[in-house]
Amino acid sequence: MTVEKLCESVFLMVNGGKPSPDDNVMRADIAALIPDAVNAVMAAFYQNDVPSADGTEPNPVFLQVFESVAVALNSTRGKFTFALPKTPLSVNVFKSVRSVGLDNGLLFTHFYPQDGTLMSYYIQTNRNMPAYSVEGTEVVLYNMPTGTTAVLVKQLVHIDDYLLSDDIIVPSGTESLLINKLYEMFLRQKGMVPDNLINGATT
Repeated sequence: MTVEKLCESVFLMVNGGKPSPDDNVMRADIAALIPDAVNAVMAAFYQNDVPSADGTEPNPVFLQVFESVAVALNSTRGKFTFALPKTPLSVNVFKSVRSVGLDNGLLFTHFYPQDGTLMSYYIQTNRNMPAYSVEGTEVVLYNMPTGTTAVLVKQLVHIDDYLLSDDIIVPSGTESLLINKLYEMFLRQKGMVPDNLINGATT
């Protein structure tokens, strides 16, 4: 489902299934709420600790892959860093940024340098274990292999970085949930009361 089609579906729901040129509902108003609706559905889905069929989290189908992401030395911190290619989806960090590695298949270990564990200390002092931590939209790299200038990143992308013509990839079976969530958000935003006749209510 494209961003445009999602917007059109909600537009028709608001107007009882019939487009009306005289209606005060603007598609642009609906589109403005799409990021919140998409991320609400995706975040709720991925906050669950239920792995996908192959045991990974999240389902690899929903990940976007970015190759040859340039890294640069942060002279203040003495570490290589890079900004995430796209705004990450606002879910638990280890689920939003799935992996960082090299094109040859080497994967870096994800860790939390602030947790004070023995593993955290070991990673930061063992030059033979490439690792990364996520700080907002920036990734800090530890123990970079010599000569590395770029990495491969797999992540979930925030809907704000999608175009109208882009397909919104959401978990299977949640398309109708997404439409309903956007519809509800729009009604709350506009302060509109659903019409029982239009919306099929019998009471």
